[in-house]
Amino acid sequence: MFADESGQPLTLKRLTERHLWPTLGRAKLRKVSLYALRHSYVTLSLVSGVNAKTVSEQAGHSTVEFTLDTYAHVLPEEREGASDRLEKLLFFRVGEQ
Repeated sequence: MFADESGQPLTLKRLTERHLWPTLGRAKLRKVSLYALRHSYVTLSLVSGVNAKTVSEQAGHSTVEFTLDTYAHVLPEEREGASDRLEKLLFFRVGEQ
């Protein structure tokens, strides 16, 4: 929750128009919604390998399952590489890397 100078809660519209968009403008970035920024944060965190439980907690999701179900589309490489990783684990030989 964000508050104005008098301590009153800011509406989403006021927060976006008075604070977010001017900040993005100064950074020479295009106008985006808070939702888009949040979605980008979760997506980039998962793709970069941050633990799903950590991302879920930081995003305020009710469960890790919700996070993984919602963002499964950004992790196809996880499915594709799963068998290769399992094979390496099961058939690892000393001296191999």
